[in-house]
Amino acid sequence: MKTIHLVADTNLFFECKALEQLPWSDLGYDEVVLVLTKPVLDEIDKHKKAAGRTRSRALEIYGRLRGMLTNSLKEVEIKASMPRVVLRSLSSAKPDPSLKDDLDYAKNDERIVGIASTLNSAADGYEVKLFTDDTGPAMTAADFSVPFLMIPPGWRRPSAETPEDKRIKELEKENALYRLQEPKIEIGRCELADESGHIQVMRGVAVPLTSEDVEILIERLKAKHPVKIDFTPPETKVTKDHLGGVTTIDYAAPPDDKIEEYRSSTYPNWLERCRQALRSVHEGRDVMEQAVVIDWPMSNKGTRPASKVRIEFVAKGALRLRRIEEPKRIEDGDEELVVEDERPSPPLRTLPPPPTPPAFEKTVTRATASKSSPLAAEIKLASLMAAGRQSDTRDAIARAAAGGFGPTDRLSRQLRQLTSLDAAILGRPSYLDPLLSSGQPHDFSFVRPLISDFRAQLPSPKDPESFYYDWPADDDVVKGALTCELWRHHSDVETFDFEVSFVGDGPARGTIECTVHADNLTKPVEARLVISRTIESLNMFDVAEAMVENCI
Repeated sequence: MKTIHLVADTNLFFECKALEQLPWSDLGYDEVVLVLTKPVLDEIDKHKKAAGRTRSRALEIYGRLRGMLTNSLKEVEIKASMPRVVLRSLSSAKPDPSLKDDLDYAKNDERIVGIASTLNSAADGYEVKLFTDDTGPAMTAADFSVPFLMIPPGWRRPSAETPEDKRIKELEKENALYRLQEPKIEIGRCELADESGHIQVMRGVAVPLTSEDVEILIERLKAKHPVKIDFTPPETKVTKDHLGGVTTIDYAAPPDDKIEEYRSSTYPNWLERCRQALRSVHEGRDVMEQAVVIDWPMSNKGTRPASKVRIEFVAKGALRLRRIEEPKRIEDGDEELVVEDERPSPPLRTLPPPPTPPAFEKTVTRATASKSSPLAAEIKLASLMAAGRQSDTRDAIARAAAGGFGPTDRLSRQLRQLTSLDAAILGRPSYLDPLLSSGQPHDFSFVRPLISDFRAQLPSPKDPESFYYDWPADDDVVKGALTCELWRHHSDVETFDFEVSFVGDGPARGTIECTVHADNLTKPVEARLVISRTIESLNMFDVAEAMVENCI
């Protein structure tokens, strides 16, 4: 069993928690013996006449010692196991006489060091150490090789409460009661953020092909679509159809100038276009990070409405804020068209097709069957019948055009009448003059839509319980705010959304700070988000290689 005897300094009894409350297992021993020596007993006796909590602690220890004397006990158990802790009175222990010329035994701290040295010299099967919270006795023990152990800081009891502490506590209590009568604004967690309030996105940046990679792929293109060298014409081809006709096809080599143009210009130019395409294969292939749209939920869970509320968002670092607006619309006759933002050009998907070599010159000679054959007569008869049907169709169209159609004529007359009426109205100075000068009652219901349109264009009054943006709609800003005259308590959760953009194209990091102010809010409510963007390089060789393979 691992045992230690701790020669306790006075501060163990006055500055630390009660002996029963201390975590003795932290020392790592199976049994702990607290040795109470004469210098410490004298200090305890002296503090019985003090005031405050020092006196109460001295009386507590004195009562424990009095019980030991009454029952003729040398020690009393503080803790039964894990570890076992006992308090042992050893008032007869004397300081080490070998240190009397080096230590002043008239001083209690040095007497305790001398006693610890004596007990350590007599130890058999256990350790002896000075147990103190003061650096003075510990340094003295270290100078004379006396083992010591510092009392852990966590063993100290809380400092005594001063009158100033009591006053502060009372003020805090009053402030808490006052704040119970205030709005209680709670800022929730954004959906994109993790538990620590961090939003991280990644952008993939396509890396251009190196010159070596481009040339490797060009060589593959050459092997896949080699330049044509042999222009030897094919042999003459003779075919006979089922009518007995004979078709003869003769081939001749392309002109020399066409062959030369193909070899020296067309084919090399194609290779150069492919080379340029491969050099720009990375363009438009960046994988942009997801849009960082902040949805920040907030609520007033207090017992009072918040008045004249202002919610501020401030971007710090490489971040900017932008309001989220509905897509712009323009009128196109009776329809509304949504105007979308311009999109970047799509990335290159295919390489230019290889050039076609000059074609062989082809001469076709056809010899028809005899006109007296029965099959030729049948073909002629079929042609005449077809021509007759076309003639009948043309005659029908002509008759329809000459005779006219009743419904179509009536529709034409109505259109002409409407056109004339419209021109007459537009020619007058004001189409209201005849109506106003006649003196007769007239129906002015046509004016109602004009009045409705006018009212629709008037700005509607502000709702005091709604939030309104207080920053430009189309600009990236560092700071933006929303305002509300009256934020009801226990109302629905309000969600404030805006988009966060990054400054520059590289890695970026910054914070978004939210602060909620109100006239009847003692302390503003604050929250903070950390937003960062990392960059990952995208290799384009596989993409370019697939384009070469698909070039046909």
